[in-house]
Amino acid sequence: DSKWEVPIMLSISEQFINRRKYKFVITGGSPMIEVMDPVSTPAQAIHMSTTWHLEPCASAWTFCTMATHFDTAPYFFETIKEMEPQVKTVFYAGVNFTYDIGAAGLTGYIAEQMGFEYDKIFIEWPTTDLLGIVTGIVAKNPDMILLGGLTGDGPGFIRLARDLGYEGVLGSVYAFPTMPQLLDAFKGGEEHLMENYYAIEEHSYDSFGGYADPDLVQLVADYDLLEPGTPQAGIITAFYTMDLLLKGIQEAQTVDDTDKIAAALETLEVPNIFLPGDPIMSFGGAGKSDVELIKRQEHLLWNAMAMNIYKDGKSQTLKIISTIPSGPIPVEHERGN
Repeated sequence: DSKWEVPIMLSISEQFINRRKYKFVITGGSPMIEVMDPVSTPAQAIHMSTTWHLEPCASAWTFCTMATHFDTAPYFFETIKEMEPQVKTVFYAGVNFTYDIGAAGLTGYIAEQMGFEYDKIFIEWPTTDLLGIVTGIVAKNPDMILLGGLTGDGPGFIRLARDLGYEGVLGSVYAFPTMPQLLDAFKGGEEHLMENYYAIEEHSYDSFGGYADPDLVQLVADYDLLEPGTPQAGIITAFYTMDLLLKGIQEAQTVDDTDKIAAALETLEVPNIFLPGDPIMSFGGAGKSDVELIKRQEHLLWNAMAMNIYKDGKSQTLKIISTIPSGPIPVEHERGN
């Protein structure tokens, strides 16, 4: 009910934590996490967020349930180098909010480290001049255009780019919109618009264009009736965020001692029913990292993800990967600078 208005979010945060004394809270990404965390952390309330905002994730009681683009980008660009060796220039089309600004910065850092030229733009939401924005990007003629958090505007962005004659590679380092959403948007004769589209997906999309778990199929269908057009990734991430929290409480055998629950969450290993093969999800790799991690990485979800492509008129899953950090997140790029 916050309508994304910070004063309303501040009021809700104060009400939940300081007046109602809630010990557990789940927020729906940025900017909710930035508003809630300064209130929840002093109260030692467990805060689960369906994002990866790096500063709050450094709190002992805050856990972020998405991998960062810093972790997914190496796998993504390795695939591009292998399958699209002509790609030398990359352009990131993001949305002007905290999540995407940070995502563009981390993606750019990896892209440049791997030898790509990199540029970006941040689009104001709600989008009022998508044609003008896409026209400007296509005029630059990058070898590859990456979609940031465009969600519902994603299909329109792709359609415009192709209509304007863009023949380069498209993709998303962390897919918003998801491949199933794009397949649904373009079904019935426009599937060709997705040709050479590469995406790392955070949930159970498989090469058949569906989801691996029948309960998840029903969950998404039910949610779409309540919130038509809402990104599918949102409800799926919220689902496993709640699942992780409940399993952490169960493991700790307490609903009062949030230190104990936080410690249980840090070592929890949960099968991810949303991806083929039930790969394991955990925070910070449940202590299994072979690199030294900073606190904020220990409180980021290591999730199995799918590297998907739409090529030669069909979609397929190339591989399932684990978002294992390759090293500490570079400080100068934490906010997308």
